[in-house]
Amino acid sequence: AKVMTITVTAIVELDGVEYTFSKDIELEVKDAETLVYVGIDASHCNEYVAGYYKDSMGNFSALAAGCGVRTVELKTSDELIAACSNEKFAAIIFTAPSRRLAAAQADPKVYSADELAAIKAFNEAGGLVVVAGWGDNYENYDAVRSARHMADTQNELLETLGSALRLGDDLLIDNELNGGQPQRLYFSDFNMDSYLMEGIVVDPENPDDRAYSEVYSNCGGCSVYAEGGGLPETVTPVVYGHVSTTTQDSGSADQRSQPARQPGQHQRHRGLLREGE
Repeated sequence: AKVMTITVTAIVELDGVEYTFSKDIELEVKDAETLVYVGIDASHCNEYVAGYYKDSMGNFSALAAGCGVRTVELKTSDELIAACSNEKFAAIIFTAPSRRLAAAQADPKVYSADELAAIKAFNEAGGLVVVAGWGDNYENYDAVRSARHMADTQNELLETLGSALRLGDDLLIDNELNGGQPQRLYFSDFNMDSYLMEGIVVDPENPDDRAYSEVYSNCGGCSVYAEGGGLPETVTPVVYGHVSTTTQDSGSADQRSQPARQPGQHQRHRGLLREGE
């Protein structure tokens, strides 16, 4: 890496008088061949990337750049498949394919057999695959109800990878602790045994007060559960919902609410998984 200084000068004339303004800009230039690459799927009208809330990966990309990681949006199926066999890529992120936009409702994106095979091979070769979900509160449109839902689409990917985790076809809500709407949630029950939680500040006396504690924002999210009855030893939940957090089937006409995924050994009682409660 090399830090370079670029001086930008602008000459502005006002009422026949010239004014000169200069500004130094420091750029840290890195050799692209030495960077770690992380792909971001943008080929399936993905939420926050190419779907609803489009182009909202700026903060993530900026954080990655500070760690010597280059993020690359994979905008076509060919680009996605090519990245899966490119040894430069250490990880690929898959946010949920949108069902909210009109274009997405007209053509709900799913993963092709070739894409699934490429992603599986990438993962088996050591590549990290990040699978994200979203709540089903925008899947109750007539145009979407009969289509493959986001959870089902993402779960096919998880199943292909051999994961026991699944995303619920639901919406996390809390009628007692929320940010003004039942689906606007701020969780503060962290698994502090995880190294990922290092630096998180939670005041035991004010865990849900953002003036005292850091919280995890989960607006419009879905639940996560494990198939097969037991939570795999390789899975470490890092944040849980509140005891009062429930799930709602917002993708159906009656929008039923339920306290947990049932039946089963694991309850999604805290937004994620907690064994035996």
